[in-house]
Amino acid sequence: MDPEFREYGASGREWDRESVLTVVFAADHEPLDVSDEAAVRLAEDIVLVTYRTRRRERTTLRSSIWRRDPGGPWRVLFHQGTPVPTQM
Repeated sequence: MDPEFREYGASGREWDRESVLTVVFAADHEPLDVSDEAAVRLAEDIVLVTYRTRRRERTTLRSSIWRRDPGGPWRVLFHQGTPVPTQM
């Protein structure tokens, strides 16, 4: 994760790098089912990644912007989750 990471979560909460890492590495963190992954290069060292997650009965559309410093690793810079309304 990029040190400048920000997230707008599906809950409406804004997250920073430390708060996301705390949740992801928690012992009771529930894994997600991931599908429909796609990536689009926006610039030489910037990629937009989109995908869909499902946990229990909740589906979320997700998008992330990944950045690579010259010669360095790819790191997620921004992430947003948008809940998909449940069908009635």
